[in-house]
Amino acid sequence: MGEGLAKAARRILSSHGLAANDFYLIGVYPINFPSRFDISICLATGSFSGVPVPDGTEFKKIRWFRNVPKRTGKNYVEMIEKWREIRRSPQALEFNRI
Repeated sequence: MGEGLAKAARRILSSHGLAANDFYLIGVYPINFPSRFDISICLATGSFSGVPVPDGTEFKKIRWFRNVPKRTGKNYVEMIEKWREIRRSPQALEFNRI
């Protein structure tokens, strides 16, 4: 509560062994589950450092993919596509920088 997006992103990344300084707002997405409704705030970074470490609870394993895996949820595919679109435009990158 009261934490800015960039500060929260740094905190979450550091808990998984990663660090980044430049963040871009991709969007705010509703995610419906059978028992609850979440709002996801999607941020991206142009570069990061460190080796990702799964926490065993939220993330059991972390893998990098060149292409989006087939069973990826629709909202997550939309987030990735939006980031790819933003990255291609210097104006959009600057507009979305937080």
